[in-house]
Amino acid sequence: MSGMLNAQIDRLAEMPRGAAGPDQDGFYHHSGQLLLPTRGGVLRSMTDTPDRKDIMKLLRQLQNAGSVQQVNDKDDAWRRILSGIAQGSEATALAERFSLEDGHERLAMVFRPCGSAGLLPADQLRAVAPLDDDEYIVTLDPETTVLLKKCEAGETSDDDMEFALALRETLESETGIQTVIGIGTGGKTAARMAESCAEALQALRIGRMYHDGEQVYLYEKLLLERILAELPAHTAAKYRDLFYTPAVRKLMDREMTETVYTFFRQDLNIADTARQLFIHRNTLIYRLDKIMRVTGLDLRRFDDAVLFRILTELPDTEQN
Repeated sequence: MSGMLNAQIDRLAEMPRGAAGPDQDGFYHHSGQLLLPTRGGVLRSMTDTPDRKDIMKLLRQLQNAGSVQQVNDKDDAWRRILSGIAQGSEATALAERFSLEDGHERLAMVFRPCGSAGLLPADQLRAVAPLDDDEYIVTLDPETTVLLKKCEAGETSDDDMEFALALRETLESETGIQTVIGIGTGGKTAARMAESCAEALQALRIGRMYHDGEQVYLYEKLLLERILAELPAHTAAKYRDLFYTPAVRKLMDREMTETVYTFFRQDLNIADTARQLFIHRNTLIYRLDKIMRVTGLDLRRFDDAVLFRILTELPDTEQN
């Protein structure tokens, strides 16, 4: 770490592990600190205020001046753009110099190791990924690798999910590394790829908050979760406390929770849910009736099911 740049701003050699971001302005957040990548390290502010952001942006512009000519290849250019080191005119200059905007639509898939997998070297992902010449693998940090995948005509988000799951399975079988994957939305410009990367990182963060244990998280499929994650903590806590009475907490054990979310995944269809759970339809009806008695919500009614889903998805401030 260097000396103080400002009364409340200093520089770190690298991004702290577990930092969340980048946000729409390219900033990361960690333990109440504001972080901004630059080519000379990471600027850190101990307070998160608009004036601090302005100061840090100015410092980065001064540090990044002339850095375009020091970039040697496309991988480094993409890394600077995706990580937020290069923004605005600098990102545009890099895109022009290395012909990054070639008319192809791409999206960002962000890979991170999970469990005790350790690190994910880009070379290992590159060895198993079926890439075209105009697709790229970029290392943002030792734990974050980005695949810029070309979007083919007619492909859907389900196709992206299938591709990611297959690649994850191949990576695990070939290297033993288990990963979780976040997927952003598509675009054609370098600036959109930075946004897609930020979306994929947000999908990982929010997806694991609400659906921990899944392997792939699609940004566009997490709209409700993204809305709820932006609620002020005190508002979320207020409505969680109203809903989660002692009786509701006792009711919603693992079996009942699995029943409810299987019912939701089966589009409130009783017969399909009973088959999926390997239970008699009367057993399922009994459980739904029990939920209605305790909560006052009949999950067979669409409006009640939506309300139940929202209330049970509210972030638990004690855990997050």
